[in-house]
Amino acid sequence: WKSFLIQAGPSANIRLHKTYGDARDGELIALWGSSGTLEIAVSGGSAEKKTRLLRGAPVVIRRK
Repeated sequence: WKSFLIQAGPSANIRLHKTYGDARDGELIALWGSSGTLEIAVSGGSAEKKTRLLRGAPVVIRRK
């Protein structure tokens, strides 16, 4: 999980987590959703409000 760098819009180095419970409250994270898609989220908040990105925005994933 820690071998990836994730960028969505101007937000770079988003950490990949297995669950919301692994993240700090208010932290911008990435995780694999139940449908198998990569989700950008905020633990206990709104990723759309924090990043101003809309659903379907490009996401770049790189190996460290």
